[in-house]
Amino acid sequence: MPEELYKFVGTLVVSVLGAWITLHRRLENISARMKSAEDEIKEIKKQHNEDTREWDKKHERYENLLQELRAQHAATSADMRNLIVNMAEMRSDIKTLLTKVK
Repeated sequence: MPEELYKFVGTLVVSVLGAWITLHRRLENISARMKSAEDEIKEIKKQHNEDTREWDKKHERYENLLQELRAQHAATSADMRNLIVNMAEMRSDIKTLLTKVK
């Protein structure tokens, strides 16, 4: 019985770590895309005197992209926080199980 429990806990830990890594990479990717969009907005603002109408189209497009990325970033951050809470709960449950096995 304890060996099966240890295998289960090991599988659970690997799964949680995999989810953590995936969410962390997603956050890094979204952050990089946000930075890129912000840089592009700055560049577009510098050049807006050349062609105001074209600038307005690009600016709106990047503002919408930035807004979408911020929403994705917030949602992924919330997922990360939920994962941390779940990890803490699982840790407590694992400790309880291990105590009962002894």
